[in-house]
Formats: sequence, structure tokens, C-alpha cells
Amino acid sequence: MIALVRRRIGNPTTTDVADAVITGHINDAYEEIRDKFKHTRGRKREQFTTTASVGRYKISDVTEVVYKAWDRTNDRELTYVGINTLTEEDFDDALIGKPLKFARFEDFVQLLPVPDGAYVIELYLKEFFTAMVGVNDVPDLPSAWHRGVCILASFNYYDVDGGDAVKSAYHMQVYKNWLSDKPVEAHEETEGIDSGVELPSLGRAITKSLDFDHS
Repeated sequence: MIALVRRRIGNPTTTDVADAVITGHINDAYEEIRDKFKHTRGRKREQFTTTASVGRYKISDVTEVVYKAWDRTNDRELTYVGINTLTEEDFDDALIGKPLKFARFEDFVQLLPVPDGAYVIELYLKEFFTAMVGVNDVPDLPSAWHRGVCILASFNYYDVDGGDAVKSAYHMQVYKNWLSDKPVEAHEETEGIDSGVELPSLGRAITKSLDFDHS
């Protein structure tokens, strides 16, 4: 990827532009694309088992977002409760039972009510961004998106270090053109699901109605 960015910015030598500088721009582009588009990379599931009368459970140190939670013991999705909507009752440790809701506080989740026994809880998480370091590192994105990372990194170079507004604008336009018809994994999966759904036509709906109304 460093070699591709070098080609896009005129093949400067490592003396003129160090690998570390280009890697920095690649990481900036990688992080932006990773956060802006719904790729399945960087997501994971993790489970833990509750203990009776314990409501708080530490989550992985690399967790950035907790998307969803399930009580797998009872096959029930837990309702997310935002910090601003928590009530005094939610903090009452005397209220125990099967977990119904969850809230996120920094490095732990709070189950509501406090579990009254052992339940397997599963979380769907987004992990924090991890920057690339070595010259052979690749972003944890679908390979089809690697070229976009390099184009955006080239824009970052001209915008910050290259000091060339014209080339900066050019690479941004190339990036937007490349991005315009680029599918995202989550979108493709949704389209795949929708493609199997047969929608009734107006003609069929009218025919069915007439068949029923014999008058």
C-alpha cells in the first residue's frame, strides 16, 4: 500500500518522504473509511456468564461500541437503555430477576434488573481502531477497499505535507468518483435478503379482491 501511494504522489524517495509519513496518512484514511462505512470487519461477539446479585460486568478493553446484547439462556434480546434515560429504579440493586435491559458505562455494562442467577449474555461489539505499523501490514477491510484507502491517503498527503491544493482537490475528486458506486458489505447483505422477497403487484391484489367479493 505504501508503494501504491508513492506512485500516486510522484514516486518520492524515502529520503524525501519517509515510509512512516505515508503510513500515517494511510492510517488516517483507513480509520475514516472504517468508521464511516458499515463493514463487518472490526466487529465481534463475546459472551460472559452472570453471577447472582452482580449487575456490572467488565467488557473487552478494545470495545468501542456495544451494538446489541442478548440473554442467550432465555433467547431474548436485551433492550438498550441510554445513560440519559436511566431512572433511579434502574440503579436499585435490590431489584433482581432475569436481565431485560442493559446500559454501557465506559468499560462495563450494567444489566437491569440485577441478575438473580447464571445467564449467558452475548454482546455484539465494535472494536477500537488499530493503526498499521509495519510496511507489510494491511487494513482490516475487504480487499476491494484497499485502493480507496490509498487514494484517500494520497489526498491526505497533498492536503497536509505536500502543500498542493490542486493535487489535493484532484485526489479527493478521484476518491469520490471511486466511492460513488462502491458497495458496502452490510448493504450487499441487505440487498441479498430483499432480492428473495416477492412483492405483490397491484394487479394481483385487485384480482384477489374480486375473487373474494362475489357480489
